[in-house]
Amino acid sequence: MPLATNKPRVLVFSTDYKPDKGGISEHAYQVAKHLHLMGCKVIVMSVKKRGSAEFDRDQPFATYRVPPVPFFGGLLLLLWLIAVCKREKIGHVYSAITRPCCEIAFIGSLFCRYENAVVVHGYESSYEGRGLRGWLKRKLKFIRTFIYNRIHRIVAVSIYTKKILTDSGVREGKIVVLPNGVDIEKWRDDCVEEELIDRYNLSGKMIILTVGRLVRRKNHATVIEALDIVRLKFPEVRYLIAGEGPCEEELKMMVRNRHLESHVIFLGRYPQEKMNKLYNTCDIFVMPNTQVGSSVEGFGIVFLEANACRKPVIAGRSGGAVDAVVDGVTGFLVEPDDVEQLAGKIIEILSDPGLAERLGSNGYERVKKQFTWHEITSRMMGGLNVTQN
Repeated sequence: MPLATNKPRVLVFSTDYKPDKGGISEHAYQVAKHLHLMGCKVIVMSVKKRGSAEFDRDQPFATYRVPPVPFFGGLLLLLWLIAVCKREKIGHVYSAITRPCCEIAFIGSLFCRYENAVVVHGYESSYEGRGLRGWLKRKLKFIRTFIYNRIHRIVAVSIYTKKILTDSGVREGKIVVLPNGVDIEKWRDDCVEEELIDRYNLSGKMIILTVGRLVRRKNHATVIEALDIVRLKFPEVRYLIAGEGPCEEELKMMVRNRHLESHVIFLGRYPQEKMNKLYNTCDIFVMPNTQVGSSVEGFGIVFLEANACRKPVIAGRSGGAVDAVVDGVTGFLVEPDDVEQLAGKIIEILSDPGLAERLGSNGYERVKKQFTWHEITSRMMGGLNVTQN
């Protein structure tokens, strides 16, 4: 609907926001940044955290930070949201995370007049789970479906996520599919991590890389199993694992039991500012993601980040990763738990430098044309009916 001011006034609402690390905080920030660059009046609302004041001072748009309050945090967020929307004459609220922002923004819309949108990343659209928590999710899912069907627009990050939403009763006409974007200037192919190469004696080695939390759905275990086959062809292969999580000790024990200590290197939580160099150090980016209960890869931005560095990728044929990787063009899709198929694709790429270069180049061109934040935000403005007067 037309807004009363010269610029569309958009509130980006997210409890996950920079300076926090992570995909949702990056998504919220990039949407705010590019909406501002496209001429919108952008306001951000989030939660006060360590380092947030320093970060906010450097931004070209206003940021409201709500103090964290135990037990009554949701109520405080709602009161601040209503006050900010009235003060700033907000016409659109974009919730970058479903819980609790979507629910709070829906209640806030009963007191303020704005168009309401939410992005659904994947995990929050599933109602599986065990025990009391899983039972409650299934019993109460009608509440979230009720909310989804009464807000103006839902942004699903993949076709898979959209299907989960429609299967749960959300009207298809409410949903627009828009993937996460990539900051193409951040991910370049002109540098490698020399310090890492020297520390682990990686010069001349074939390097496989996975970046992500050490959780079962990232499926590091299948890559470790595949190494038993790959190292027969390439004895000098090395597998770098960047990330931390609950499966770390289990994976390390698996490596010891298979006597792969000289082939697998756990890097721990890798500095974000060095991630570009890390991608450029590898020959293939591999993450055969799978679904474990309700845990699923909603999209898989890491595949696009690797492609932006002109690296070929291998993903699991599961969840939203099938939208992130074009099979045979930018990389390969494999059955998540098929060790022999995964090993075969790794060997195929490592054996053919021309194939590796072609897949990586195709991936880079696809990211540049379809997945920059400028492109994604432009499409988002149309999908959310954010128009400039």
